[in-house]
Amino acid sequence: MSQLNANSLIDRIRAGIKTKSELLWPGSEDVVYIRVLSKAELQEASFAAAARFRAKNADIAVYNVDVYKDEETIQILWRALSDADGRPIGANVDAFRALLTTDVQTELAAAYAAHETENSPDPERMSDEDYARLEAELKKKPEAIIGSVSNIVVARRLLRSLVSPPEN
Repeated sequence: MSQLNANSLIDRIRAGIKTKSELLWPGSEDVVYIRVLSKAELQEASFAAAARFRAKNADIAVYNVDVYKDEETIQILWRALSDADGRPIGANVDAFRALLTTDVQTELAAAYAAHETENSPDPERMSDEDYARLEAELKKKPEAIIGSVSNIVVARRLLRSLVSPPEN
């Protein structure tokens, strides 16, 4: 990411959940689209996984946390994947789940993670050089921060640097 200029970094942060990418459904020639979910959508996926457990009278416990995380992944993928018209794959999450094998789910989850990394830069992994470019661009155009910095980690880091700039 360090070869990016500040504008493209801001654009990538701003675009985040709006960016869709094409991918082939594993083992087929069928094109599907993937996008990054918002925090609200990720929470809904987690709540839906918990609701499924409650509906099955199953507790979420140490012995079945892998099953819960698996269901959470299915919920995330159902929300993140769509057809060319923007419709979810499957009429509902149960229909989507029926399309999955373990290998297909693993491949789709890896594609989601790669898409998220590509289109929603993680401030924890942002290089000092990229961060410095972002900070410099926002100092030149403070209005660009609106809609650009929705990640609390980036906002805190920017606030700290503006309140007490690092010594050189």
